[in-house]
Amino acid sequence: MIIENKIYNPAAQPKQWLIEHFVVRTKVFEKIFKDIQSGKMKYPEQHYLIQGQRGMGKTTLLLRLKYEIENTPSLNSWLIPVFFNEESYDLTTLSNLWEKLLKYLDDLWETNGKYYNKTDEFVGRPDYEQKCFDYLLQILKEEKKKLVIFFDNFGQLFLDNLKDKEQHRLREILMTCAELRFIGASAIVLKDLHDYSKPFFEFFKIINLEGLSKTETFDLIKKLTEKSGTEIDLEKNKPKIETLAILSGGVIRTIMLIYEAILADQDGTALRDLEMILDRITPLYKHRIEDLPVQQRRIVDVIAKNWDAISAKDIAANIREDGQHLATKIISAQLQQLEKNNVIEKKQTSTKNHLYQLKERFFNIWYLMRLGDRKDKCRVIWLTKFLEMWYEDEAGLSLFVSEHIRHLRSGKYHSSSAILITEALSNTNKLDIDSFETLVKETSAILNDDQKKYLPDIDKHKLKAIGQLLRKKQYVKIIEILTSLEKRVVSFDPIFVYCLTQINEITKATELIETIEPVKPTDYLLIGLSHSKLKNYLKSIDNLKNYIKKGGTGVNFNIGNAYSALGDKETAISFYDKAIEEKDLRAYDRKLLTLFSLQRWDEAEKTALEGIQMGVKELKKVLIMIYLFSEINGHRDKAKEILDKELKLHENDPEWNYLMGMYFYFEKGGKDKSLEFLLKAHQNYLKDKEALTSIYYGMNLNLLLHNLEDNRDKNKMKEVFENIEIRDGDDVSLHKSFLDIWNSDYTPAIETIKTWLAFGKNETRVSDELLKHNLLLLMSKKQFHLAYTLFENKDFQLKEILKPIYYALMHYLKDEYPNEIVKMGEELRQPVADIMKRVEEMAIEYK
Repeated sequence: MIIENKIYNPAAQPKQWLIEHFVVRTKVFEKIFKDIQSGKMKYPEQHYLIQGQRGMGKTTLLLRLKYEIENTPSLNSWLIPVFFNEESYDLTTLSNLWEKLLKYLDDLWETNGKYYNKTDEFVGRPDYEQKCFDYLLQILKEEKKKLVIFFDNFGQLFLDNLKDKEQHRLREILMTCAELRFIGASAIVLKDLHDYSKPFFEFFKIINLEGLSKTETFDLIKKLTEKSGTEIDLEKNKPKIETLAILSGGVIRTIMLIYEAILADQDGTALRDLEMILDRITPLYKHRIEDLPVQQRRIVDVIAKNWDAISAKDIAANIREDGQHLATKIISAQLQQLEKNNVIEKKQTSTKNHLYQLKERFFNIWYLMRLGDRKDKCRVIWLTKFLEMWYEDEAGLSLFVSEHIRHLRSGKYHSSSAILITEALSNTNKLDIDSFETLVKETSAILNDDQKKYLPDIDKHKLKAIGQLLRKKQYVKIIEILTSLEKRVVSFDPIFVYCLTQINEITKATELIETIEPVKPTDYLLIGLSHSKLKNYLKSIDNLKNYIKKGGTGVNFNIGNAYSALGDKETAISFYDKAIEEKDLRAYDRKLLTLFSLQRWDEAEKTALEGIQMGVKELKKVLIMIYLFSEINGHRDKAKEILDKELKLHENDPEWNYLMGMYFYFEKGGKDKSLEFLLKAHQNYLKDKEALTSIYYGMNLNLLLHNLEDNRDKNKMKEVFENIEIRDGDDVSLHKSFLDIWNSDYTPAIETIKTWLAFGKNETRVSDELLKHNLLLLMSKKQFHLAYTLFENKDFQLKEILKPIYYALMHYLKDEYPNEIVKMGEELRQPVADIMKRVEEMAIEYK
């Protein structure tokens, strides 16, 4: 077909046709041409190498640049563009290049072979190449011309054929000669360009041509349609175009064939288009696979049939030679070559065992559709159908299923096709369980008993979907699935109990977890994480360590948290260090909190700086906290220096304003300045809902309210509370109860305090300074009996934890409880006296 000839051999097409149909790679073209146009070649210019797999438009781009030079008077008067295509097989030495250029000039200026024939005089001389080159330069200088050489397949066709001595010679010429400029193209990544020991290490300016995006593909087809004069409803076909663009990997050559399929069949489905395009593209792909050496062909076969990315070890397990598996190192060496030639792509993992996949997904589909078994074909059909629906709109898949069920109910749907569709959709994780269950039941209704056995098992499909649901954190849905099964599947109990803990079904989780016997490594992981949620920290540590013994990774952070919860801070730090070694950056923050609590300021500073260097930018704010609390000489100056710099860059950032507010709060005479920054931070937090989730928001709010209490600014406190949401148990709720007591609104204040206490029944929470502040204010307002109700509540244990305040209260209530004050130890006499003095002061301060 005409279009295929134009796709496979751009150089054979009329110049004007190529220019008119050059609709992609325009930005790269403009960039290089602008450089050519501005470079007068008085001195050696920058040389280019354009890299991209076959079909990406390299040849067309080189030709377009050549034609533009020829059409530009300001260039064509002195600059001669030369194009060597990828079939220039005679270019094997440096002297061949000079000979070919001399022949080109002979043809261009119709000299009847004058320039090339001159080289007969140099034949047999040891400096033959040098003489040919010097003669070429002599001609160019005499004619006042320069050459720009567009060299297709520059690496394999030419550079790889040169001996080391010739490569060094060529590099020297290109660095010193102002008469020649090279713009090459290569379908493979030239390793020598990245090897510092090679002549052309980092010599060329490299431009990588990536596959076209969905938008670029649509724009390409739109422009081609406009130029062809054919009317196509592009908007209607947009989902189809995007679907096939993705499968093609954005390879222009394949997309051009897709375009022709759309022209030929505007009303067909993507599946039908797929069959047509596979037929058209078979010559290209057959050539691609047949050109590979035997071992590489077998490796590609394994990768293609696996579809998903696969490791070298798994590839080796699927290939035998004379009854023996190939060694993994042999596979790895061949994979490197396949990657170099853009046949496969490597997907990096966190280990040395990387994964490999065919780079062009359409090639993979062609391979499976032509050479795969029935299962492989279903997978490709599913993928195509899924992409067609998904990119139509957000609800594309669900809409398709609804429409498909409607067809099923019509009674006209062919049973084998119904089974095929259901089987295909069973492979997707994008269709929700309920919709799939409905689909299977509706399909079953039109089948006979013998056909029904080919339908997917719904329970198995549900279990298969759990992994995906777990990654999406859809814990409730997983629980629903596992409880809906006809028979309990014990192997899923670890997932079940983990999901229960994630939705705080603590009682059920506690009952179940003791009955589970871990089998797989992931069982230990899930049980360990569940125990941690249930606060069974020793059991959590035991299971997570077993997970590590069985080869698991990534849980040292969790083990550190468990030790921290047990109060073993030193061991916690050791596991945070292990997590950091594993590049688990979360561990920096937790390690810092632990060092903070131990007041090991130098170590904390070192850890924070290390974390910042590793890319955890948020630690810069933690570093400020370390400097402000450490009381080490010079630390406060370091904090101020960082704060000044960051606020210049982020003037309205609420967190940096909060930290500056904290800085001034601790500065002598800096309370007013502190309040200014804290208020600014608060106002900026209220403007950004996402910022309200930051831990610093609550910290800023608390410090702001502290500051307002210290300043006795009751009205400003009221204004702050009018614009914020207070959640039960938040520390800020105690500021609200303080304001209520201040305003003599005692009932809500007491309820707020009780709720706050109920949210955390531990000594640290009960001894909080905010709570003490509230109790003293109650006493200053002579609300002794209300304060007493809090001490009488046995759940809170205030009598034991806040003894000095309790005995101060008993002093005021000594007439009603004369025996209580007698219980006070002598050591508490002075603390109680100090509290009573503070109560008297507060009675004046908070009238």
